Amino acid sequence: MKFVTAATLFSSFATGLTAPVKREEEPQYFGLVTIHSGSAFQYAGVYEVESHPHVFSVAGSEGEYANLTMQTDSSLTNANGRGIYVDPSTGEVGLVGEGQSPSTGFTIEENILSYNDAEAFSACPSGENKWSLTFNSTCIGGTGVRLYAVSA
Repeated sequence: MKFVTAATLFSSFATGLTAPVKREEEPQYFGLVTIHSGSAFQYAGVYEVESHPHVFSVAGSEGEYANLTMQTDSSLTNANGRGIYVDPSTGEVGLVGEGQSPSTGFTIEENILSYNDAEAFSACPSGENKWSLTFNSTCIGGTGVRLYAVSA
C-alpha cells in the first residue's frame, strides 16, 4: 500500500516537473476601414498597392486589402512581415522602404488606430479617383478619417 502511494506521489511530482509546451501564438491580423460619416470614405478600405508600396491607398479598386498586425514595440507589420512607416516629411503611411525602420507609436483602443496618441489620418487625392493615406498632412482636398481596425 505504501508502495502504491509512493508511486502515485512520484508520478504526480514527475508530471509537475514537465514543462508545458509553449506554443507560439498566431499573429492577430486586422484590416483597416476609414470612418468619416457622410463622405465617400465612410467604411472605405485601406489597400497596399504594388506600384507604390510606400503609401497605402484609400478606397478605389487598386491593390490588396492591407492585413496588419501589432508588434510588441508598437509598430505594425503586414502579412509578409514588412514594417509600416509614417514618413515624417510627407505624412505618407505605407510599407518601409530600403534602409527605413518601421514607425513605432501605434495603438488601438476600441478598434480605433492611433499614431503617437493622435487620430490625425487623412485620405489625400493622389490621382483621378485615387487617394493616399497620410498622417498629420495638410494636403489640398484631403478628408480627415479615423481608421477602424477590423478582423482580417
